[in-house]
Amino acid sequence: PAQQSFETVGGNTYSGKVVSDDGTNVEIETAGGAKVKVPYDALTPKTQYSLKRAKTGEDGKSQLALAEWCLSKTLYEEARTHYRKALAADATMADEINAKVVVARKTAANELLARAKGLMATDPKQARRILSQLVQELPLEDAAGEARKLVAADTEQRKSDALPRKPKPELAPAAGVLGGHAAAK
Repeated sequence: PAQQSFETVGGNTYSGKVVSDDGTNVEIETAGGAKVKVPYDALTPKTQYSLKRAKTGEDGKSQLALAEWCLSKTLYEEARTHYRKALAADATMADEINAKVVVARKTAANELLARAKGLMATDPKQARRILSQLVQELPLEDAAGEARKLVAADTEQRKSDALPRKPKPELAPAAGVLGGHAAAK
């Protein structure tokens, strides 16, 4: 097997070859010959995905199982790929796959909306990116309607914030306001 990179959620990266992988732990032999055993839970979802993908069959059931796993790890692009591969591999599973895709779209939309809302105060740029992605990629989901409203409100706020502030009016009328002289009666 070729050299691979294995990233952990703690920020460590190991480079090496898989010696063993039981789906719970992966043993890696580094380029220097050291063997490191890492629990799956300590690996990033993307790293877990690359390990799972390498062991997954091309049949419909296997691809569907991988798609569902990807969904559970919020790897939505990968999930989409494997739902499509499952359908291509076994058209007799179309009803089951399509039903799961409906649930997956709703799950993804709701999770993206919740994630974006959570980022509004701390990382508004990332929140806007997630909301825009939700609106573009899952436009028919209920969560996309709320996302559209949040994006519109945010856009209005940003426009308002960008407008120059008008100076506060003076208490005494400025020359020219009442025709150049005070109104005397």
